[in-house]
Amino acid sequence: MPISFMVKEARDRLENRNFVFTLRPQFRNTGKNWYNYFRGDTKKGDVYIIFIGYYKDREDELEPFVKGSGFNSLEDWLKKAKKSRYLFKVSLI
Repeated sequence: MPISFMVKEARDRLENRNFVFTLRPQFRNTGKNWYNYFRGDTKKGDVYIIFIGYYKDREDELEPFVKGSGFNSLEDWLKKAKKSRYLFKVSLI
């Protein structure tokens, strides 16, 4: 199952910098995969997914990852992520 990047900030970060830190609502498969822009969309490219950690009630510990998220601040990132707290690094391959 591909990973979808519907959020423009994260998608742009992945495509322009070759990787992104992304918050997801649940744990997902890691390793080699592919991505698209939304569910049912065509393949946009191959990626490698690494699970970093679960950050519920530890959001302040996400600060070092903000620069690689595509967002300008932790507040903006968390607002867009809503309750998603599973952190992954997704890299183009």
